[in-house]
Amino acid sequence: MEDAVYKIESASLPLASRRLGRKDEPWLVQVLVLLRVIETHLSVHSTRRSKVVQVDHLQMSVKQRKTEIDALFLVIEQDEGGTTHEIILCCEAKGRRDDKLEDQALRQAKAVFKMQGVSQDTVIPLVAKAIAPSKIYIVEFASLRREDAEKTRALTVASKAVYELLPAFPGIGK
Repeated sequence: MEDAVYKIESASLPLASRRLGRKDEPWLVQVLVLLRVIETHLSVHSTRRSKVVQVDHLQMSVKQRKTEIDALFLVIEQDEGGTTHEIILCCEAKGRRDDKLEDQALRQAKAVFKMQGVSQDTVIPLVAKAIAPSKIYIVEFASLRREDAEKTRALTVASKAVYELLPAFPGIGK
């Protein structure tokens, strides 16, 4: 069965930016951030959607000793009792010709827990892959807890969706 395709507007992306669109991962991350694709996914398609109350982009291109994380986000969730919890989401961006690698997403999630200044106990690994002109495939994996990180050997898909950016523009998936 083929995944449904959800449309996201791209008219809010500055025309000058769209004209300079590239095929590289930093451009994909910039598009994800400017068009709030991660926020849309977590709010609409994620299994966590009922708890997510805020998503903030923290940083791009975080270089660690053994891995590089394309983007970090802070996700604020609220439980039924009204208590909020902070979660780090690490995003791996992949071009059309790149493989979507679960082991890379797992390495990145584990690396987050070793970062100075990260006190959060949960990480959500996520992969964003350009799959066709102006189409992005998002795969959110089940969250990883700090106490389970070192013994975890595989990730489980929690949600996935395909997003089409309209109007289409150069760079994404070309």
